[in-house]
Amino acid sequence: MNFISSLFLSNKSFRMKFECLPNEILLICFEYFDVWDLFESFDQLNKRFNRLIRQMKSAVKCYHSKFDRLINDDRLRNQIVSLDLSNSQIERFVFDLPLIRLTLLNSSFDELNDCISNYFPLLKYLHVQYIYIPEERIRSSKSLFHLEHIIFDVILDEFEYLRVFLKTTSNLRSLTISSGYAEMLDGLIWEQLISSSLINLTEFKFDFSCYHHGRIDRFIETNFSSFQTQFWLEQHQWLTQYIIAQNTISIYTTSFDHKKTVTFNYQSI
Repeated sequence: MNFISSLFLSNKSFRMKFECLPNEILLICFEYFDVWDLFESFDQLNKRFNRLIRQMKSAVKCYHSKFDRLINDDRLRNQIVSLDLSNSQIERFVFDLPLIRLTLLNSSFDELNDCISNYFPLLKYLHVQYIYIPEERIRSSKSLFHLEHIIFDVILDEFEYLRVFLKTTSNLRSLTISSGYAEMLDGLIWEQLISSSLINLTEFKFDFSCYHHGRIDRFIETNFSSFQTQFWLEQHQWLTQYIIAQNTISIYTTSFDHKKTVTFNYQSI
């Protein structure tokens, strides 16, 4: 039992004053609780509290001890709209959650599609720190219609598998990605993908890098110029710049946040 719960239970007058607060104030107070502590402190105290705490929707970082409670506690499942999980925890799900936001440390495109379609069909926001190359492809390409916002901090897989995954997200509004694969630095293939499969996309932030091996003029004439067409500059107003380093070259949208430092296995153009 936590400190706040002990205080309520040991001080009757204080508890009575708290219970006299209007529902609107109680709900505001409950927002400061972790979902686990909220239920431990107030569940089954009275019918009013039982009803109110079940109106709360919570964001949860699932550490191992708490994750075990989540998958075994029916009371908590419907209260959670956002989860921060490891990939190993995802594999233990055997039920659906009314989840809206999901953050993962790492996953593959196939695993993501399979996981979201089977367990989180209403998911709208997805953030994965690392997309890796799986040992075995499972080729899952079910529709993820509800998915609207995607952030992939680092993509270590090939463009073809990213393309297959994105084609399942026809309602996508916002996409933020970074990659060291040279094939990503082609504005034409992106234009074709967005025009055919991502027609609702309004926000696209990216940082694509690769080794240049001294072929800088070729890069500017082919790769960078492919992001300077009417599609990029006028139709969507996704403005891009490039940076030339000693061994690498990057194309990025001016809206991309470079505060995070990431490490790529670069390819060559």
